[in-house]
Amino acid sequence: MKHRIIGDTIQTIAIELAPEESIFGRLGSLLFVKGAVRSDSNPEGPYWATIRETVAPPGTNPIIVYHCESGGGLVGFSTQTPGRIHQLSLDQSQRVVVKRDSILAASEGIMCDRLHLPGEDSGDVPPHLFVTLSGSGHVYLHGPGNHHPHQPLAQRASMAGLKAERGFPLRCPPRNSPDRVALAARSAGSAC
Repeated sequence: MKHRIIGDTIQTIAIELAPEESIFGRLGSLLFVKGAVRSDSNPEGPYWATIRETVAPPGTNPIIVYHCESGGGLVGFSTQTPGRIHQLSLDQSQRVVVKRDSILAASEGIMCDRLHLPGEDSGDVPPHLFVTLSGSGHVYLHGPGNHHPHQPLAQRASMAGLKAERGFPLRCPPRNSPDRVALAARSAGSAC
């Protein structure tokens, strides 16, 4: 899936879809559609039900699925506020924790699981703030500043609260790794 990010302050992304590729985007973020692309505001099946429940606030359906039927197509998304669009490519072995509202678009195959934070039940923390992304595909996130995927884990861990609150993606260390154990000890429980 090819993409091009355009602009500086308020960015736009153009994503090229091959035949039979699908991408979902947030309601209200679509800028344009070109080619043999159909949209579906209420896709059927357990995969799409999970995406709707996880990405959408309860009781709404803020995702639209765009499916390229033949010959290729182009779908453009735009952000409503200043910031940067970050593209992440995931494979089956990777998991990323992001702020739910930072998801602009993602390809079919990306899985979203709600992350329950301590304090949500008591009302100390707003519910549904973060999700864990996994699966295979591409994710396009909107957030302020620049994303530095090669930043050392110790620096990422010390800034985890700030980054997560502002919508930056955090890559989770592998399970049972020394880095993950150290991160969990510093943050009184791992968010991964």
